Amino acid sequence: LSISYFWNGKYLLISGSNREAALYSKDGIYIASIGKSNAWVWSCKASPGGNQIVITKFYTCFLNSS
Repeated sequence: LSISYFWNGKYLLISGSNREAALYSKDGIYIASIGKSNAWVWSCKASPGGNQIVITKFYTCFLNSS
């Protein structure tokens, strides 16, 4: 669901329905998982300075109205 560049384009941050955010080289080679969740990882973005990463998850809430 989300692909963004990290560290001046040397790496890619990829997240999605596999419930994880991962770090890849600019050539698409998997390096490491940087976050796992019990729900879809909706987006993953790096700070402009390049040393912090924000991961947002998708949550579903069900309301029980009796």
